[in-house]
Amino acid sequence: MRPWILLGCVLLISAATCPSQSAHLYHDAAYLCGGYPGKYVGPFPNTTAAPGLWVVRADGSATSVALPGYISYGFCMDVDNRHIVATCQGLMSTVCPPEFGIYRFDPATLQYTTLLGPDSLMYQYIENLHVNQDGDYIFNTYAKRWTGSAFRNDYLVMKVRYDRTVTTILTSAALGRRAYLHGALTTNIDSGNLLVSDLTYQSSPPARYPVLEIAPDGTVQSWSTGGNFGWYGCWQMPQNHRTGDIEGPYQGHVFRLRPGNSSRTTLSTIHIASAPVSAQRNYKLDLQTAPQLRFVGTPYTFQGGYRTWIGRIDRTTGALTSIHVTGIGARNAYWYDFDFYRGRHIQTLKTHKDRWMILLSCPRFPGRAYCLGASLSGVRPGIPLSGGRRININPDPILAATLQNQLPGLWNPGPGVLDRNGEARGLLDLTPLKLPPGGAGIPLWIAMVVLDPRVPGGVAYLPDTFVMRL
Repeated sequence: MRPWILLGCVLLISAATCPSQSAHLYHDAAYLCGGYPGKYVGPFPNTTAAPGLWVVRADGSATSVALPGYISYGFCMDVDNRHIVATCQGLMSTVCPPEFGIYRFDPATLQYTTLLGPDSLMYQYIENLHVNQDGDYIFNTYAKRWTGSAFRNDYLVMKVRYDRTVTTILTSAALGRRAYLHGALTTNIDSGNLLVSDLTYQSSPPARYPVLEIAPDGTVQSWSTGGNFGWYGCWQMPQNHRTGDIEGPYQGHVFRLRPGNSSRTTLSTIHIASAPVSAQRNYKLDLQTAPQLRFVGTPYTFQGGYRTWIGRIDRTTGALTSIHVTGIGARNAYWYDFDFYRGRHIQTLKTHKDRWMILLSCPRFPGRAYCLGASLSGVRPGIPLSGGRRININPDPILAATLQNQLPGLWNPGPGVLDRNGEARGLLDLTPLKLPPGGAGIPLWIAMVVLDPRVPGGVAYLPDTFVMRL
């Protein structure tokens, strides 16, 4: 057995007690932000804003990486953790070409390819963008649909496949009530299903910013009814892997929403040097394997001005620190969405029925050994490491078998060493199991450990756990 596999088994199954000093505890401090229109025409004459998408780094420098023609309210790293996918919406009064849709950008050249659109009726107002376990793009949109005699407005959750096939996942009509399906999207770490924030507030029938859970077969259930006041305000929907709760900043507080029928509660008050801070609403949780959880994102406003900074908020105390964006001169980088640049470390891509490629990408660790394992037993309580880090996966026989590569034909962890780009590929092939149509409906959790004997404790990096449904 290879030494790195042995070390991985010791770490994951024996709950290693190694110090974490000198290890990389969080994502690389390179953040994807922006979204202001790339063309200063029509209703967008604000030349004080930096157009397009930017990568902002810890030293305040900034690099332009994409230039959508209209507003981009949704963007993220693509499945390859190299390219960027971004929505592009607009207004019918603009004189720009019709660029309503979703596009893939090359950060090196700013050139793009079309994934969806252009279509100003179906995709006039695309809000959010999410990549699922198959490498498909999930998004919500405000659409004008022809009913045979007139156009009807509706809010839709839709999917465009990697091969550009488009399907509708959910409409407000399917819920039997008016719904505002325009909130944040994420994958439920506990089930692998899609979570959708419904920005509806009404009394009868009651719907007060609920969160819906959608299974792959289209079945919809309530993850949270919202109680008297559910998930509203924060433009992201971070889910704490250690609790399963949705948590995030909005205005001057960090809120928490638990599954069920309760309202959101307050975790902490956001402050700098004991002074309260307002208008914080676009944050994600940084690596959840770290000893201390924190949110990172772009404030809507900061200290009374519309200068975009990068904010870091301690989950427990609410203390906020910031990175001032200096690399764009006097302009603003804007705050329409946020992602960790090159931060999609584990991603599956469906290549055939019941077969997925496992894409691994840790650009800061070229040539480093890694171990890759999977479990059927969830993420909590996980495996604690000394120094406060935690591998968010539970040991079981499947974890032991995948770590030791004892499931040939079903599981291939890849070469065990990241290449010069910090990348590797594994394989999950369930075709020999002859799963029923629609799959088995079982979640599978995948965890990765990047090793380095030069780091005290031997663990250089712990990416977040990835969940998918078999």
